[in-house]
Amino acid sequence: MMLGHTRGQLYLVKLNEQFDMVWSRFLRIQGVIESSSIMQTSDGGFAICGNTADSSAKPGGIVFIKTDSLGNVELTQSLGGSAIYRANCVRQTSDGGYIISAHLTNSPFSAGMAWLIRLNPSGELLWTKTFDGIADVASVRQMFDGGYLLACDRFLSLSQSELCLIRTDAEGNFVWAKQYTDIGSRNVANMIVVNDGVMLVGKSLVMKTDLEGNVFWAKNYDTHHYYPSFTNIWKTTDNGFILMGGHGAIGLVKIDEQGDIQWSNTIAWTLFSPESYTGTSIMQTPDGGYILTGNYRDFYDRAGLIKTDAAGHTACKNSQSAYVVDVIEPNIITPSFTLGAHDSLRSISVVPDTGGYFSTRCSRSLGIDDEDALSHDIRIYPNPASSILTVENNKGRELLIVISDVSGREVSRTKSSMTNIRIPIENLTHGMYLYYISDGLGVKQKGKIIKE
Repeated sequence: MMLGHTRGQLYLVKLNEQFDMVWSRFLRIQGVIESSSIMQTSDGGFAICGNTADSSAKPGGIVFIKTDSLGNVELTQSLGGSAIYRANCVRQTSDGGYIISAHLTNSPFSAGMAWLIRLNPSGELLWTKTFDGIADVASVRQMFDGGYLLACDRFLSLSQSELCLIRTDAEGNFVWAKQYTDIGSRNVANMIVVNDGVMLVGKSLVMKTDLEGNVFWAKNYDTHHYYPSFTNIWKTTDNGFILMGGHGAIGLVKIDEQGDIQWSNTIAWTLFSPESYTGTSIMQTPDGGYILTGNYRDFYDRAGLIKTDAAGHTACKNSQSAYVVDVIEPNIITPSFTLGAHDSLRSISVVPDTGGYFSTRCSRSLGIDDEDALSHDIRIYPNPASSILTVENNKGRELLIVISDVSGREVSRTKSSMTNIRIPIENLTHGMYLYYISDGLGVKQKGKIIKE
């Protein structure tokens, strides 16, 4: 599932295990500027948290959204006030309710507070708790006794923080906190709870603690150019872990259960300078490989979804394959592709009933790259479009342009030999559509468009 926003709307897309689109939805939620986290709920729907802004675009509160299994909004809950709030994680609790972790501050130049929010299954507020002296919050998990564990950065100065764990009881009351001063300044990025403890990643650090926050081991992976910015961790079927992040290209690092490196690999997305490539989320797939999301910038901010094999290799073909994911080898099982301009992916999870994939995306605007563009003499724009879609025809021959919805139902068919073919789409509902262009001589172009 891809979740993000484009021009004031959340955008939700479900992909199946072959990466084909199953459905898409625009979620019109007033004031939402960013999506932060998504998870599938016990009823097959989805819980989402994000951030809001006022009419002057000043960051403000947070929003909780619950959808059904088809992405239709069932309920929303807005939280926060005049301070700067930033939600980062939502999880369903054992009673069917929800726990949200967030950070709030009155100024980006001072310490803030960790904010823990508890909702009932109907999305109604049960309680909130705050914890002072916190520079940022990364994640929350419900523990085996019903209490909660927060992974945070404790504020030390404007340029320094330290990793911190905060443990509460089931009502959010403080139980204990552990600061890891001796480990140094490490911005925590993510946390997972395993059977015998907790795994945390932050910048170049990976650390394992027991369930009481006592350190088993901590390792720093500063020895490679691509390691210093870990963003995610996933437990693998061999009891090891896959780490992902990047500073430049996307870095993948496979470690065993003691943190020793088994292999590493780097991936980037185009042949452009890989200075702003970031991996954002990763998980292992049933075939032993990995699926990951990330962001990069060439002429635009872009986002992508990549499938690798068990050694972290993609299906790319190029002499600089570490920097290419846009070139896709046909008919192989590790596809990788770009989702479009101005996108920024956040996280990913598997939907158990279908094996399909769900991820969260935050974006300023949404664009979809053409697939299988075999002719540079045909161009389709704008994308997204609201009323008129233009096909620029430089081939000098009659073109057939067919548009269908994601189920394959044809919604538009146009034949024309004009240089600029204008196709009205104002009567189409908002969402994603597929197009197919043929000139009658076997030359084809196909891709995706967004109707705003």
